[in-house]
This record gives sequence, C-alpha cells and structure tokens, in this order.
Amino acid sequence: MNEVFLLGHTAIDWSVFSQACTAELGFDPLPIMAKSIYKKSMPTFVGLMGLDGTMDNWSRDTSWKHVNVTFITIVDDALLKEIVNCGRFNYTIKQGVSGSVVIVTGNLLDWHDFVIEGCAEKVTFSHRQFTNKLYSIFIRNKYEQIFNKYKQTIMTDSTFTLELR
Repeated sequence: MNEVFLLGHTAIDWSVFSQACTAELGFDPLPIMAKSIYKKSMPTFVGLMGLDGTMDNWSRDTSWKHVNVTFITIVDDALLKEIVNCGRFNYTIKQGVSGSVVIVTGNLLDWHDFVIEGCAEKVTFSHRQFTNKLYSIFIRNKYEQIFNKYKQTIMTDSTFTLELR
C-alpha cells in the first residue's frame, strides 16, 4: 500500500543565476553546465554551488540544503510514524480510508540521509521498500550523484540495501 510520487522540487531561474554570477564572480556558469550530461538541471546547479567555475562542489553539508524536494505519499500508520518521528521533514497529513495521504518536503541532504538509513537490513520490509522507491525516483530524476558512494545489495525479499563502497 505504501506509495510515493515526486510532487516537485526547487526550480532555478537560470537567467538570474547566470546574471548574478557574471556580475559578481566574473564568470557565467551556464557554459560549464552545457558540458555536463545533465545540462540545466538541479544536479548540475547543486554541483556548481561552490561557485568557483567547476563541477566539483557536491558538498552534502552546504549545497544539498539549497534544494527542496516534495513528495506525495500514501502510507500506512507504521510508515507514517517513521516519517514523522525522523524529525527532518515538513509534512501535511490527511487520513484516508486505509492509510494517510502525506505531502512531505525536505532538503536534499535530509532526503539523502533518510534514504540511506531506510535502505538497510535493520529496518522493516515496508520501510526499506518505501525508501527503495524514493531512491529510484531520485535516480530517475538524475540525482544519482548523491548516492555515488553507495552500492546496492539485493535482499532475499527483492528490496535492496545501500552500503558504502
């Protein structure tokens, strides 16, 4: 029953970003982005957050906090409790017939940590299955770079764990 769908994430005004960097830093980051496989995308923006003209700034403690990601979820009471108790996210809950519809927003650092912690053997099957779905959504939306230090290990229940390489 636990489902999750990407509702939205931070949108960049590329023109403003380009103009501000050019005016104050003396370079336009957009040509650097053109060389990236992601072009004008959120992962490329986050990579440039060090604003030194390179793509080497995937600093989880600074850059990742600039990106907010919102999901809409349909979850049972047990998973709802785990989401609420982690204390990282802003959420709105509406009780449904067999579970809850929850709109959950957090920054990229918090989502990263939640996914890593949830893709582990020690959590319940439903929690791991849910965070596996979150991981897949991030990968489909070109955020694989935030998980590049981790490898997947398939479990006997067809879910996977994420462990440091």
